[in-house]
Amino acid sequence: MAARDLSIARDPDGRRAEVERTIADTLAVGSPSCRTMTFDASITDNRIDVTVACSSDLQEAAVLPLPGRMTITGNATEVRDAYRESTP
Repeated sequence: MAARDLSIARDPDGRRAEVERTIADTLAVGSPSCRTMTFDASITDNRIDVTVACSSDLQEAAVLPLPGRMTITGNATEVRDAYRESTP
């Protein structure tokens, strides 16, 4: 979702913070399922690469009480939309 949002934006760098907030809201950062989140977006003229990582406590996320944390990472790549609306 983040990579696609950035790929169709007129100004992906300017939209980066808003997309990161949307991802944090979607993951409900601070909940037991996602204690902390990292967001990295690489924006070039041709493509967008996004990596989101979420750290969760195993004790609260698992059925069995397991100690420790686990980081789940997701990556996505989108081609920049050549036909996106341009600024007048």
